[in-house]
Amino acid sequence: SRQMDMSMYRVMQLDTLSVSQTLKNARVDLWPSTSLHSELLRLDRSFFSTPRIAIVVAAFTLNPHALAGTSIAASMPRSLAELYACVRNRECTAFKGAADFVPGQHLATDYVRWWMSRAQALPYRIPCFDKVSYEPYLVVRKAWPNFAATDSRITADNQFNAAHGDDASAPVFDEEFTGYGKNKVQWVQQLRSRGFAFWTLPRGFLVHCPHAMSESGKKWQRNAGNHKARMDRLFEFQVAVSRAEEAEEALQPKNGDSVQKGGCPRRTPHCPVPLLQQVDMLQPAYLGKRTPSEVQG
Repeated sequence: SRQMDMSMYRVMQLDTLSVSQTLKNARVDLWPSTSLHSELLRLDRSFFSTPRIAIVVAAFTLNPHALAGTSIAASMPRSLAELYACVRNRECTAFKGAADFVPGQHLATDYVRWWMSRAQALPYRIPCFDKVSYEPYLVVRKAWPNFAATDSRITADNQFNAAHGDDASAPVFDEEFTGYGKNKVQWVQQLRSRGFAFWTLPRGFLVHCPHAMSESGKKWQRNAGNHKARMDRLFEFQVAVSRAEEAEEALQPKNGDSVQKGGCPRRTPHCPVPLLQQVDMLQPAYLGKRTPSEVQG
C-alpha cells in the first residue's frame, strides 16, 4: 500500500488541538501586543457570557526592511504608540498588505475604524463579509454548555442556544483540509455558518514577524501534487453549501432562529457591494467612506 505523508495532516491536527485547548486562534509568527490580554479583560462580560461571539484581533505585519541592522525583538511594536509610529513610518502594514493597501482577506476588519476607536476603547461589530476569504485572527469561547430546556440557568436571551448548544460552541478544524492552505479561512466560514457575530477588539493587536516562505507554502504556490487545486475545490464546495443554506433561510419567515435580539441577522451577511479600499488607515477623512450595510446590530 502507498505510504501516507503524515506531514500533510500535521497542520490540521495542531489547529484542532489549539481550538480544544485555548481561546485564541493565532500562529507562532504573530506577536501579541503587551496589552492584548488586559484589553480582552476590559471587554464587557457579556462578550464572554453570550454564545456565538467571535472577537477579531486586528493583525499587522512588520515590513522586512524594518529589521535591517536590528533584532526582531527590538523592531516589533508592542504598544499602541509603537504600532502607530510603525504604521506612520510605513514599517508596519495591515497583515498580508502593503503600504496604502489593505488586502481583501482583512478589509472587513476596517483598520480606519480600528484606529479611530482606540480612544474610546469600544468594540465594534463587523457588519458584513466582503470576501469568503476573510480570515481574521479570533478569540472565541471554545465550548458552550448544552443546557436542558428546563434548566434554571436558561434565560430569555439564551433560549435559542439552549436548544442549539452544539452549534454555539467553536467548531473543530475540518481535517479534510490537509496540509497548507484554506485551513483557517474555512474555519471562519464554519463560525459564520453557525451564526457567530464578529466583534473587533480595540487597542489590542497582533504583529506578524516576517520570515522566509516555508516549503509547504512554496509547494502550495506551485500546486505540487495537485494539493492546492483539491483544497480550493473543497473550499468552493463548502462555500456553495453555505450560500444554498442562506438562500433557503431567506425564503423562511423571520423567527428566533434567523434573527438575533435587536433585529440583526444571525448569520453575518455578505456585503451587498465590494468594500472600498482603505488608502490610509491613519487618516480619519476616510472614516465612513465604506459600503453602507443594513446591519445595525
